[in-house]
Amino acid sequence: MAFARLQRWLLHEGGVDVGLVPMVQITLAGTRWPCRSGGAAWAAAWAFGQLRRRGADRVLAGWVVLVAGALASYALFMILVVGALVAGSRGRWRPCVRS
Repeated sequence: MAFARLQRWLLHEGGVDVGLVPMVQITLAGTRWPCRSGGAAWAAAWAFGQLRRRGADRVLAGWVVLVAGALASYALFMILVVGALVAGSRGRWRPCVRS
């Protein structure tokens, strides 16, 4: 949902208004590509085509796919960093087991 909202906001800033439901549909449908055989590249190309169909020019659609992907990657990296800092170096991880 956050990724779809981000793409929608970027499109809006570029002058193209796309509803939230179509953006969520594009985002969810893009995840159906398998991870092997260049799935991420196919998903990005498919999303690019969907954005073009909804009125974005080539430059705007390309920037939306590129910037949204970069921001999503950065957000995931920051979650990883914060998680590592919170966890610290307290030794091995042990699952919570009740005795």
